[in-house]
Amino acid sequence: MVKGQGSTEYLVLLGAALLIALAVVGILAFYPGTSEESRKAESDLYWRSAKPIAVTEAIGMTRLGVESYVDGIMIRVKSLELQDRITIKGVSFEGSTDKLYIGSGFITDNYGHHTVQGGTCSAAANAAQNCSIPISPGRELFIQLSTETVTAQFCAVGGGINSQVKAYEGELNIYYEHGGITRVQAGTYKLRLTCFDYWMCSTSAQCTARYGALYGALCVNGACLGGGP
Repeated sequence: MVKGQGSTEYLVLLGAALLIALAVVGILAFYPGTSEESRKAESDLYWRSAKPIAVTEAIGMTRLGVESYVDGIMIRVKSLELQDRITIKGVSFEGSTDKLYIGSGFITDNYGHHTVQGGTCSAAANAAQNCSIPISPGRELFIQLSTETVTAQFCAVGGGINSQVKAYEGELNIYYEHGGITRVQAGTYKLRLTCFDYWMCSTSAQCTARYGALYGALCVNGACLGGGP
């Protein structure tokens, strides 16, 4: 009798656990924002502690007129290797291996464009994993992956100037040399970019005042859309 009672209690507890699990899944499905936040938290937690190269910040950029060098992504990386210097040989995001810009921080020009200034590595060298970007233990670098083709503009739907998405997830590979051997750091989780529109506005008059009538910029979805510098 006691044995049968124990089995019944076990089944009741198991059923209750299953109901709770189904309720949690239902809540996540009903509130997509919760799922989005969960994926962002998982991605951030993974990449900020990834070894030997952590990614502590990731920004996606939209196309800015003819200035294609500010397309793509910008990442802040930190070496978690405690003893030796690492040399980054190449960076790819979703298979894109365009030109790299390397510096000690982001800068903002007169038009509000965020870019990295410093050294560069050509698209050909990056694709061949032949860059030479040294990073000492515990040090940080800012790397901008330029995407000069429309198909590689991750944050802009259809390759337009104005971004229509708030975030983008993609596969990041970092090729590095350590101890004379070239290795690849491929993430278990996709890197989540925070997409950013540079030309913020509330009226088209603001766009004209800032960029001049020459470009005929219009304010669309909170960002200046049109030709420009």
